[in-house]
Amino acid sequence: MSLAWALAEAQTHHLAGLGVFARAERAAAKRRAEEDAPAYSAAEEARLHAVHSELTAEAGQWWQALVANDEETVCEAVNYAFSDNTAAGCAVGVDGDILSVVMRQQDIDSLPDQMPGVTPSGRPTLKTLSKRDRTLWWLTSMGSNIVATLKEAFAVTPGITAIDLAVLTRLPNTQLVI
Repeated sequence: MSLAWALAEAQTHHLAGLGVFARAERAAAKRRAEEDAPAYSAAEEARLHAVHSELTAEAGQWWQALVANDEETVCEAVNYAFSDNTAAGCAVGVDGDILSVVMRQQDIDSLPDQMPGVTPSGRPTLKTLSKRDRTLWWLTSMGSNIVATLKEAFAVTPGITAIDLAVLTRLPNTQLVI
């Protein structure tokens, strides 16, 4: 805390409600502000130090819980990390140093069945994807989402050594959830 900042704050406080033409009162208020500024600065410094100490202690306790694989802390940290992923993932539990995660992969039917292409004459067109190409695209997408989910979960949980992952999706022919 700088003394100049404390003086400005004290002057604002002491001059509040005084008119511009109340010169004697304004001069007295400025003197009181100059007297109060060092004490205000010291009090604010002490308050900020206490807040900093409290936040540091809370952060230390949170980190110890995360490293110790506290289930609530680990699941909260992982789910926060997953919150911006395209494939919805959710940490559902911790057993020792093993994290359990469920991931929802988009259905293959949600993928487009056409992709941009070029005709033999060089004109742009939309080509229908073969069933094989569409399935490969979907499997590649699922593999990428699995890798991203696992890497992100390991990145935010220093005490976790293994992850059990269940992937939920729907197959087009049977519409079964696997």
